Amino acid sequence: MGRLLTDPKLAHLARYALESMPSPAAGGALRLALQTTRGELLVGVVNSLGERREQASVPPCFRT
Repeated sequence: MGRLLTDPKLAHLARYALESMPSPAAGGALRLALQTTRGELLVGVVNSLGERREQASVPPCFRT
């Protein structure tokens, strides 16, 4: 599902599905997409990571 995050037509649906999955692999796919997406797709990936509220998505210096 991670490769769909770079498809402009399917990225939103892929992000929506990954956001709701409790699996660490879903968060990993979103973090990996940070390196391969640009523009609006990148903004969407960042928003999805924020929605998941995973500690692994935040650098250690910003964790509380």
